Amino acid sequence: MQWEKTTGREAHCCEGTIDGVPARFTVHTGRIETGRSRMFIGYFASVEIDGEPVTGADSSGIVFALRNCAEKLRARGVVLDAPALSERFYESGLSENSGWGYMRDGDDEPVHYIDRTKKYTRPPRYDSKS
Repeated sequence: MQWEKTTGREAHCCEGTIDGVPARFTVHTGRIETGRSRMFIGYFASVEIDGEPVTGADSSGIVFALRNCAEKLRARGVVLDAPALSERFYESGLSENSGWGYMRDGDDEPVHYIDRTKKYTRPPRYDSKS
C-alpha cells in the first residue's frame, strides 16, 4: 500500500530556460496526504524533464515546495521564471497558499505565483442591502 498520495493536482504554465535556451514548462502542484485517514503532510511542485519528474516538497507552503523543485531543476541546467522564485515575491496572511501573492516595490495587483500570464480578477462585491 502506498501511504503518500498527491491530491488537488493543478497544472500551470511557466516560462524558463534549459541550458540557456528558452522553454515552456508545465508545473504540477498540489497537496500530499498520508495514511488511510488521508492526513495532510505538505505541498508538492513537480516538473517533468526528459520523461522524469523532478519534485520538490515542503510541509509549510506551496511556494517553498516550488522553490525546492526549482533548486533541484537548477542542478540540471533548468531555470524556471516564476514570480514566486523572486526575492521580491511575498504572500499576505490572506493570500498564503492560495496561488497568488504580491511583488515588493511593484503595484498592488496580485500576481500568480507560477504563471505570469494569469491575471487576477476580483470577485464581485455584494451589497448587503440586496
